[in-house]
Amino acid sequence: MKKLFFLYALPVILLFSCIKHEIIPAPEKKVELKAYFKGYIDSTDFDWRQNINDYSCVATNSRNVTQDPGKKSSAIFYAEMISPSVKGSIRLGIGSVYWNGIINNPTKEIFNTFMLNHTTPTYSTGAVDGIEIRYTDNFGKQWFSDSTSTDVEFTGMSPESDLTNDYMKFQVSFSCFVYRQVDEKTKDSIEIKSGIFKGWFQRL
Repeated sequence: MKKLFFLYALPVILLFSCIKHEIIPAPEKKVELKAYFKGYIDSTDFDWRQNINDYSCVATNSRNVTQDPGKKSSAIFYAEMISPSVKGSIRLGIGSVYWNGIINNPTKEIFNTFMLNHTTPTYSTGAVDGIEIRYTDNFGKQWFSDSTSTDVEFTGMSPESDLTNDYMKFQVSFSCFVYRQVDEKTKDSIEIKSGIFKGWFQRL
């Protein structure tokens, strides 16, 4: 009887011993990204929040990669609070970040060092050597800051990385006038007061 029990039990024991235990991978590190813009534009109170009315921070860059000996590659970084379904947005551009070599992007160290060393940037046309603010109104018209009235300060700069990208999270305060060329002689202006933008730039 004992032999019979053993013969029946042996296959069951072998079956369970061959079952591989499932290995659950550790959760993937993901940077938590939050964004909003609030302030007064042309005396109107604006408050754009991430995931409300489809608003979010969109981080992009414009790169000029060169292989010419003696010349450096460069990039301007942008962060824009924008919605695909609602008109009206605010964009910051800051640059330029320079690096040697033919790689397409600055290294993480170069990116972080540049951002942390430019917390009070001055105005530069096209953000080539400083900062430029662009406001797009409800009619799709674009208004740009200039050298006469841009007051900007970045605070809470925080470099963070995950498997996808390297980020520079920030909060920036600014007040300025933005302008739109009407004709060869005339400009319209709008004042932005007490603007606060919380968002991020990303390296890639």
